[in-house]
Amino acid sequence: MTNDDLLTVARRGQKRVSKNIRPMIRSIFVWAVFGILNTFIWALVAILLSLFSRSGGLVHFYSAVPWSRIILWGSGVRVEISGLSKIDKEKSHIYIPNHLSFFDIFSLLAYLPVDFKFILKKELMHIPILGWAMKRAGHQY
Repeated sequence: MTNDDLLTVARRGQKRVSKNIRPMIRSIFVWAVFGILNTFIWALVAILLSLFSRSGGLVHFYSAVPWSRIILWGSGVRVEISGLSKIDKEKSHIYIPNHLSFFDIFSLLAYLPVDFKFILKKELMHIPILGWAMKRAGHQY
């Protein structure tokens, strides 16, 4: 292999790297804008709504749902839903996400048409503003 051949191979590898880095840059941007900023804004909305709702229902439907949908949209995640008609909204249920990815939290919040509460790690409640919003929404730790 000559030096020209090695240079050609290096350039091809460089093109592959530049194609592979675009999704990474997009993810960083999405989480910087849609993740952090979106979370901060909707957490403030949740705190405000919690003043008018003891059950956390207002917080769930008017803060957590839009927050989750924006995160899913901004991340390019498509959610496929089936079986919603089998949910009896008048009965209590326990939903157990399998955490195949961290998007299951956002998917449940965005598309499960019932007001539900998460059982969280205690450490999450120490996150400024977000922790207070989750506590005011009625999530347990």
